[in-house]
Amino acid sequence: MNNQSSQAANGLKQADAKAFESAFSRGDYPRALKAANALVQRSPDSPQVHEWQANALGRLEQLDEAVEAMQRAVELVKEPSADHRLKLAQYQVLAGKAARAVEVLESVVADEPENVVALAWLSRAYHQLGQNSRGLEVNDRLMSLDDRHEEGLLWRSRILDQLSRHDETMDTLWKLQEVNPKRVGVHNHIASLFTKEGDYDEAEGHFYREVELDPANGKVHSNLWMTSHYNPAYSGADLFRMAVEWDRQFGERSSLGRASTERDVGKRLRVGLLSGGFRMHPVGQMILPALQSLPADQFELMFYSSNQYIDKLTQSMQVMALRWQSIEGLSDGQLDQKIREDEIDILIDLNGAGDGSRYRTLTREPAPLIVKWVGGLVDTTGLESVDYLLSDHIETPVGVDDRYTEKLIRLPDDYICYHIPRHAPDCNALPALTNGYITFGCLNNPAKLSAPLLEEWATLLHEVPNSKLLLRGIQFESERFRNKITATFTGHGISEDRLLLEGPAKHAEFLETYQRIDIALDTWPYSGGLTTCESLLMGVPVVTRTGPTFAGRHSATHLVNAGLPELVTDSWEDFRARVKELVADLPNLAVIRAALRTILLDSPVCDGPRFASHLTTALRAIWQRHCEGKAPEALSFRKSGAARFADEEAPVKLALAAPGQGVDWQLESPVLAVDNGAVLASRPDARELLGSGRVVMLSFDPAGKMETVDHLAQYGEIQHFPYTALGNGQPATLYMGEEVEPTSLPPVDSEDDVEAHEIPSIALDSVEGLPAIDVLALDARHDSLGILQHASEALKNTLAVQAGVVLEPASEQHPDFSNVQSLMRKQGFRFHCFVGEKKKSWFPDDMAIEPRMASEVESVEALFIPGHERMRSLSEAQRVRFAFILHAIFGAKDVAFRILNEMDGGLAAQYLESERLVKVSDESECVAAVSAIDEEDTIAGELEKLMSEAY
Repeated sequence: MNNQSSQAANGLKQADAKAFESAFSRGDYPRALKAANALVQRSPDSPQVHEWQANALGRLEQLDEAVEAMQRAVELVKEPSADHRLKLAQYQVLAGKAARAVEVLESVVADEPENVVALAWLSRAYHQLGQNSRGLEVNDRLMSLDDRHEEGLLWRSRILDQLSRHDETMDTLWKLQEVNPKRVGVHNHIASLFTKEGDYDEAEGHFYREVELDPANGKVHSNLWMTSHYNPAYSGADLFRMAVEWDRQFGERSSLGRASTERDVGKRLRVGLLSGGFRMHPVGQMILPALQSLPADQFELMFYSSNQYIDKLTQSMQVMALRWQSIEGLSDGQLDQKIREDEIDILIDLNGAGDGSRYRTLTREPAPLIVKWVGGLVDTTGLESVDYLLSDHIETPVGVDDRYTEKLIRLPDDYICYHIPRHAPDCNALPALTNGYITFGCLNNPAKLSAPLLEEWATLLHEVPNSKLLLRGIQFESERFRNKITATFTGHGISEDRLLLEGPAKHAEFLETYQRIDIALDTWPYSGGLTTCESLLMGVPVVTRTGPTFAGRHSATHLVNAGLPELVTDSWEDFRARVKELVADLPNLAVIRAALRTILLDSPVCDGPRFASHLTTALRAIWQRHCEGKAPEALSFRKSGAARFADEEAPVKLALAAPGQGVDWQLESPVLAVDNGAVLASRPDARELLGSGRVVMLSFDPAGKMETVDHLAQYGEIQHFPYTALGNGQPATLYMGEEVEPTSLPPVDSEDDVEAHEIPSIALDSVEGLPAIDVLALDARHDSLGILQHASEALKNTLAVQAGVVLEPASEQHPDFSNVQSLMRKQGFRFHCFVGEKKKSWFPDDMAIEPRMASEVESVEALFIPGHERMRSLSEAQRVRFAFILHAIFGAKDVAFRILNEMDGGLAAQYLESERLVKVSDESECVAAVSAIDEEDTIAGELEKLMSEAY
């Protein structure tokens, strides 16, 4: 470069440097960034210009880019100073990369042990990682150097709060306020502590002082709204108005409008989950079983975590994630952009208005559909942008829809699904039997201990002489708070010796507290949620009085769905009466305690697959409606699982996501599957089979195993015939009893107390106009032999028969393997394999071991397929049909492949690849290897020959 060019370049650099400094100093950060970018282009090896670029990016909240720019600046310095490294770490912390920041900050502190700024940021980084004990150690070092360091005090207060050191947190905040009376966030934090103490008036005072300091801070208003649900002074109407007003005052509408993705009813839906509770937290514990059971072929899950905490429950969720991202460092606008770029179809908010809230992102409408579920779910969000709210018929009974800005999705059971922690202690015997007195207990957040509630509990304690009350929570580590609660009760005439007030504990120890409680008392007007599930898990019944909002009915829905509706009351008189009924019958209370965990585990409250099935229906239904161009509408489920929109007459008919790219089966018509005993209809994948459009079912249900098939009819064609059997056409007898599974075969044990009921039976050969049956499934508890003896014509074109057979038949009527096989052979079928078995356990039903060992095989499901001669007579269309049946219904993919390979080697290779069974690089090699297998050499073939020789 000549001198003139060099001078010109230097002149440009100086101009850009002045432009940067001028723009940055006056707060014009976009112009400053433009100048910094120009400097980086001209002087890419200059640490200074990269640092300037990082500073501009940081002010614009482009924090990931700021980290990259500052990282480059540090790398370009031969020996970066502590200040350079500190700035890098600061940007890393702000960008949600606390783990990386810790390494850098530790190096700074190692070089400069008394660098209080570095210590403050290091304590913050550990806090953001959830490593609060380590963060406190660092903060202690900082306080020993400067006990009035403002940033140090701020993060100390948050660390102590997370460590459940209530009074120390409050003392730290008072000191921070002395240091800087106008520090934003301090009054908000103090307000949250007063809320935890049930001092709602004092809390409100601090919330309003925070608003004076920071009027535009919508999070303070949302915190105030959230905590107002604890306060009995607020009505449901008051809280609704506050929610709607928040949206009007603080909502941000994006100039891009509502996000849009491809409207395809049959696509795999991309679902975004937004929360700070993807861990051992009420949110994580109430969604994990449902998410684990969601069908992967229907949904892709994208997790947006508003913090950086990771524990074992987090790891259980991460394995389900298509993508996992901590969004702690993203602004509301950046998160909006991120969700749009990820093309989320349905965004589910699991934060609410409380900690970690991203309401302003939601108001920007970053996804075509937005749903509220769990996580700060206390009432309506009040946000116009939120389309649906996941609820149930107990949380939101008929008549409350006008108090919600969202359309309600009323699930058929509970609106949550409880995850049982592995460290749950065993249940114990009823404490009252040895204590000689009743111990009431409440382990809910003491923030829910409203003054009217404590007065009612005092009345109850008077009415149950000698009883005690055990309360436990973070706040009770404070002597001041303990004295306050004690004074409240003594003011109502309850002596201090009847109160057991205990501070926080690790979760396993916390659960052990229930081993000292006989009856749990629920809080009001904000009821228990997770604690109610935990109480039932530990065998302790919970009595609740419903409150005026969604938050006041959490316990009600958990109790009703656990089969305990009698514990739900609507007045204090009924509440006390129900408690005293339990107290009056201690032997019965002891029985309840022994059975309660089993009752809970067997209920919908803990049934992940059941919940996931309903959630799948809900999400695909609202998506389908969206694709049809219809506005959101309330969706209500029947107990069967069928769902109907409020503006439609019939249950919704759903389209499921089509299978991935694979074999196009080209079936001329759907496969007709007929079963006796609801064998196929009760399969876990019945919904998917019907939803594929390639299977229709006729289900005969002699014992009424399925109350309805409405939940399946919304996916495809199925006809259900309850209390009707396949058979010989003559009336059949159904035997029913408490200790006997319903059967149409004479009971094995004549001493069983059974009732006989006559039901109709239908002979398949007598049914006129019956289409060709492709699959027949028979339950071993019914007359399979009679069915097969009267189905020779109906089964002429059948391709597969699944027959339940008894291995040790008690009479000639019971379908043992040899008799069933003989009938099947006469009709041109051969035995292929066993596809299932049922075992009997001789341990008592109430045995504590889970699972109870069951070693004796009672019956098996045998699969029969066309024999060799019959196979040779099948047309090509029938062979494709048969391959599909083996693939989709019986999972016999090897045989399905073989049939396809005999017809078309290319098609067979495509099948292998689509099923990820093998990566075929040379089709001819694959075909040659398979065609060398002779049918007679298979295990099934050998067994068939042996059986033939036996006859």
